[in-house]
Amino acid sequence: MNKGKQVSNSQGLTLDIHIGYQVQEGDNGNTIFGGDDTNPTWQEYLDGFKDEYVPHLLLIRQAIEENNLIGYTGQDADDLYFKFSDGHVWGFTWRGWGDLMQAIVGKKEGYMAYYM
Repeated sequence: MNKGKQVSNSQGLTLDIHIGYQVQEGDNGNTIFGGDDTNPTWQEYLDGFKDEYVPHLLLIRQAIEENNLIGYTGQDADDLYFKFSDGHVWGFTWRGWGDLMQAIVGKKEGYMAYYM
């Protein structure tokens, strides 16, 4: 089931948010783990990933912002999956979500602020 509106970038990569998505054959499933106690800024968070994944992260942030998901906790986002047009499907552990959200919010308050 889709949740919210689709987002895309200028290179044609698109992203849909799904609730309870089941990874299918041919999907490139990725689970993002977390628990980074350095409380990275958004740029520091991006710097922690390979360059090839930065467009995916930028689209995830755009989707979170445009679908009013700022402030969601890992518990709230437990069944959210980010499905990209290039076959990647990303999900986040609760700590992984906390890292992402605290970097987006930018208050350096730590992943536990968005854990549950």
